[in-house]
Formats: sequence, C-alpha cells, structure tokens
Amino acid sequence: MEEMEEELKCPVCGSFYREPIILPCSHNLCQACARNILVQTPESESPQSRRASGSGVSDYDYLDLDKMSLYSEADSGYGSYGGFASAPTTPCQKSPNGVRVFPPAMPPPATHLSPALASVPRNSCITCPQCHRSLILDDRGLRGFPKNRVLEGVIDRYQQSKAAALKCQLCEKAPKEATVMCEQCDVFYCDPCRLRCHPPRGPLAKHRLVPPAQGRVSRRLSPRKVSTCTDHELENHSMYCVQCKMPVCYQCLEEGKHSSHEVKALGAMWKLHKVVRDQISHCTVKLRQTTGLMEYCLEVIKENDPSGFLQISDALIRRVHLTEDQWGKGTLTPRMTTDFDLSLDNSPLLQSIHQLDFVQVKASSPVPATPILQLEECCTHNNSATLSWKQPPLSTVPAEGYILELDDGNGGQFREVYVGKETMCTVDGLHFNSTYNARVKAFNKTGVSPYSKTLVLQTSEGKALQQYPSERELRGV
Repeated sequence: MEEMEEELKCPVCGSFYREPIILPCSHNLCQACARNILVQTPESESPQSRRASGSGVSDYDYLDLDKMSLYSEADSGYGSYGGFASAPTTPCQKSPNGVRVFPPAMPPPATHLSPALASVPRNSCITCPQCHRSLILDDRGLRGFPKNRVLEGVIDRYQQSKAAALKCQLCEKAPKEATVMCEQCDVFYCDPCRLRCHPPRGPLAKHRLVPPAQGRVSRRLSPRKVSTCTDHELENHSMYCVQCKMPVCYQCLEEGKHSSHEVKALGAMWKLHKVVRDQISHCTVKLRQTTGLMEYCLEVIKENDPSGFLQISDALIRRVHLTEDQWGKGTLTPRMTTDFDLSLDNSPLLQSIHQLDFVQVKASSPVPATPILQLEECCTHNNSATLSWKQPPLSTVPAEGYILELDDGNGGQFREVYVGKETMCTVDGLHFNSTYNARVKAFNKTGVSPYSKTLVLQTSEGKALQQYPSERELRGV
C-alpha cells in the first residue's frame, strides 16, 4: 500500500485528503484547499451568461485559452489556464505544488468603464492543480461538487494500517503526537490544540474524549457516511442516471433535470462497475507474464549462437503473436459479472396482505359433549313425535343450546326442526304411516358437538277416532 500513498494526498497541501471533493475533471481536492485557491471572475463569464448566449452546455464550464485571453495576467488577477482545446500551461514553480493563484486585481478607474460594467459582480473560478483546467462555479459554489466518500474510506484504512503514532490534525506546522480524540468532532488533538480549540466548557463539555487508539477503533467500527445529493443536500442517492453517469436522489427524478432520463438501480450499477476490479487483477497477471516474455526475448537476442537462435526464433515469434492476440481479444475485453438481478413483482401479494382482516380470538374452550336421547320419554302419536334428550352425567362443559334434526320420511337429507335451550320437543305435521330418523347435537361459543345416535320413529297408520257416549247411555246417566 506504500505505492499509492501519493494518490491519497492533496496536490495543494501535500497532506492526506480532508473532506475531499471531486472536480469535473475527475481529480480530487480538499474542501479547504479548494476554497483557498478560488479566484474571482467577472459576471460576464458566469455559467448563467454563458448558457444564455448558447455557449455553455453543462453546469460547470471550462474556460478555453482563447476566452481567457480577454483578461491578461496584468489586469485580471490570474494567469492563463489550459482548457480542453489548448495545452496546459506551465505551473508556477514558486507556488505550492505548482498551483498558479493570483490575488484579484483592482478594477480599472471608473472613468474608463461604463456605469453598467463598473457595477458588474464577480463569480468564483477554480483551477485544477493537476490538469490546470479552469471552470467557473455556479450559485452553489463548492457545494455543487460531490464529496468523495470512497476516498475518505480508503484513507482511513491506509492510516489504520500504518503503525506510526496518530498525529494531531490541527497543528499548523509539524503535527505533534495526538493525545485524545473527540468522538463527536471526529478529530485527533494534541494537548495544546485541545486546550485552544476544544476547551471543556459550553457545548464542548458534553463531548466525549477518548485515547487515540480507542478512537481509531471506534472510527473503524462506525458506519461510513452516506453520500448525499449535490442538488438536494438532505436526500441520499437512490438511483443512477445512465445518461449523466451519476447517482441521483428521488427528488432529482421527480422535479429535477433527470426526470426524463433513463435510470437504473444503484446496487445493480455498483455491481457492474465493480467488475473492473477483477479485470484489473487479470490484466496485472497478464502484464507480468508479458513482461517476463519480453525480457526473455531480449536475453535471447543477445546470444551469439546463430544456429541455436534460429532453432527457437520461430517458437518465440509465435508466442509473441499469441500474446498480442490475447491482449487484443480476451484480456482487454470488458467482462460481465456472473451475478444477475432477479426482479420480482410482489405488489399484488402486498396488496392482498394489506386487505386481510385479522381478528384476535381468545383461547377456545372445548365443545360440549354429545347429548343422549332418552328413549323412555320419546314417543309418537298420530302424526306427531315427541323427543327428549339430556347431557351426559359426567359432562363438565355446559351447552348453550341444542339442534334437533329430522329427515323427510323417505330417507332423504336431514333438516333442522328445532334450535333452542330446551331438552324436549314435539314435532307436528308429520306424514301418517311414515318412518322418520331423528338426531340431536349440542353447541356453545366454541362449536358444536358430534351427533347423537339416530332414533327411528314410526307414525300411526291413520288418525285414531275418539268414541263418544250413545244417547241411551246419556239418558241412563
């Protein structure tokens, strides 16, 4: 990891990046360093005026060299900057890290300017210290640049891997060894800087100070900060805009400039772009093999044995051509991830679940016991039948009522003829000279009991005639 240390250092301050931001040219800067190298430009070079004239196509416009020639180094306060079409200018050797920063020049006398030009405001302009491309900031200023959270995480892991003592992050000159870390501020302090910048009074008195080693562990275990949208600072990124090649939030999709663009899931695009890691590993191995083959070929060429060289020259030529073909066909071909995204439409299932009605039922008690028909009390008279029943003697579950059922007299289905609490019932209107089957069951709030045994009833063949006393018998009386 020592080889990448320079990639983790700011080109302006030379230290590890602190709150890095990403410029449109893909280079990084500390947020504080970017604020220090800002210069001012007239309003006529602002993004709004450039878009109004039809020359600007993006939020941040690079300044071409021919446009910057309107303001010379003597009268504008800053030098010429390279753009896309021109070669980058030579950085100033006296400036830190080659960054050309000039103080804003005094405006010319008002006698040489019209009143309209004399009142023109100025906007901020920033130049990348690495590629020397310049761009004018819009109304958002530095807030319009996305923060590089990934670079912050890499720097944290790199610093944790080094065994050197943690240094104070606020020392102006040579940083001293840190003695404490504030968990709320996420800053390492030495004793002088702690007394000066973090006094134990006011709101700072509630902050928790821990030893540097413990602070390093807590920083590693703490969740990483989530990247937020540059246009809507309170919203996290949720989708990826394919046309603009940048993550966006849901507000950008609803009301922003990405509303009509094609978007994809953030996780799917993350997996797709992460395939480059495997591609780099494969190319690194292939490059090592190719380098070894080239060194071997150079050593073979140095040999002075013509016959021996001619014996292996054809084989080496074939190997070189084969390696060249592999680089052109397979090695540099973008690889696809073996994972695939499976999308399931669960909206109908969720809708059905939301429409379900749940009722909380108390613990159920047992159903009543099967009632017993009392044969000695059951009888028929003419076309009527009287039935009587009772609960079993040892039954402990009370019954709330009973249901008496009879068939139709022809062996058909049973039908209910009585529902109530009584244990005796007389059924009238039956057919003469017919056979009926009767059964009864009990019920309560829990449910119903099994049916009792079926009782067979036979009605009379005809209606019995009542005998009245004769006239002679009445006279005798």
